[in-house]
Amino acid sequence: MPASYVALIFCALAILAVFGIRRDLQQGWARSGGFRYYADKNPVGHWLSVGGRAFVIPLAATEVLHAFGLAPDPILVMRTLIQF
Repeated sequence: MPASYVALIFCALAILAVFGIRRDLQQGWARSGGFRYYADKNPVGHWLSVGGRAFVIPLAATEVLHAFGLAPDPILVMRTLIQF
């Protein structure tokens, strides 16, 4: 797949994550799978759902940089750092 397509897909993913985080923080509840996590009833679940989306933003930014040859492959870097 051409690098421009990869960059476009990951830019869209990051934008969707930002809008999802914004919506979750404004509404006070987060949706993940088939569950709803309310900030006042289950703050840990709410923040884990928001944190999972927040993880996508730097990953997508690094993938965009990798698509243009400005950064190493972030998935390969994570595989070498976290060896399971």
